[in-house]
Amino acid sequence: MSQAPSVFEDLGFSSWEAKRLEKRSELFYYVRTEIKRLGWTQKQAAARLGVTQPRVSDLMRGRLHLFSIDMLMEMMDRLDYDVAFDVSRRAVSEDAWADAPIGIVPLCVVAWGANFHQEPHGDREDSAA
Repeated sequence: MSQAPSVFEDLGFSSWEAKRLEKRSELFYYVRTEIKRLGWTQKQAAARLGVTQPRVSDLMRGRLHLFSIDMLMEMMDRLDYDVAFDVSRRAVSEDAWADAPIGIVPLCVVAWGANFHQEPHGDREDSAA
């Protein structure tokens, strides 16, 4: 008997959605754990995280569905943590993204808090002023 690679896949989520939920859960866990480690009240945590006390209450009660990855990353930043993602290419068939929602592309890397604008590659000569 083979097991699904994640609890979210066991619950019936697609592979890409399971991975997204795993990352969101991981960030959620780290934010909650750090608040507990620091011994902050919900009011203190709210002030440090830049949210309301009821929002911290939702966090501490485990209401994961109310928090986006972006919000959790911002909270980690306010807790003085860097968040890093490991991105690697895997072998997939041409139609592997057919089941993904519209707007999802095979590789989308977002740099949090940084500007990575690059000029197009190619053979061009820089013009002298």
